[in-house]
Amino acid sequence: MSTTGVIPVVPGVLVVLLAYGLLFGCVELLRRRWGVGAETTRRLVHVLGTLLALPLPIVLGVPVGVVMAVALAGLLALSRRRGTLGSVHDVQRTTIGEVVFPLGIALAAVVAQDYAQYCFGVLVLGFADAAAGIVGTRVGRPLRRWPARKSVAGSTAFFVVTIGLAVAFVAALGVEPAMLLVPSALAVTLVEALLARGWDNLAVPSAAALAFAWMF
Repeated sequence: MSTTGVIPVVPGVLVVLLAYGLLFGCVELLRRRWGVGAETTRRLVHVLGTLLALPLPIVLGVPVGVVMAVALAGLLALSRRRGTLGSVHDVQRTTIGEVVFPLGIALAAVVAQDYAQYCFGVLVLGFADAAAGIVGTRVGRPLRRWPARKSVAGSTAFFVVTIGLAVAFVAALGVEPAMLLVPSALAVTLVEALLARGWDNLAVPSAAALAFAWMF
């Protein structure tokens, strides 16, 4: 992917900062003024944050995007330590997923060989991982107790959404799916199922981006 963005660095960085600032501001408003639960606002940030990340390699270029992701991770770690940004941090479970989330996207940008590969990795994080969390919380018993408390239902949801995204990419790119499409989706699902406490947010985007090469 490109090492330079389509717009100058300073305006590009300001646009990205404004976009993410508005996102965090809106979910904080939902949390504080309307009492929306932290799990809900956190998932909104999860999904919308990945959508905002899709154009970053084009707008900023990979190097600047990676630097911004690392900076955002640092800011999120600081807000977690200081007890601010409750819309993201105040969940009833032990997780650092919100901190490693931008690092996972940055890693996908580094390992992806082209933009479509990057987009697939980011969308799997945004939608398949979110679906696994929602379904796994509401239905299903734990698949395994150590090291990750993941459910069969949640992992199934992750796999189904990953397959759905792959099929959408097949249609969009006008290519024939490879025979490894299903095994590749299973491999990414296994990565998500084995990692606990939010570490899947770090590994899933790059795993999905690498699996993209086997799917098409």
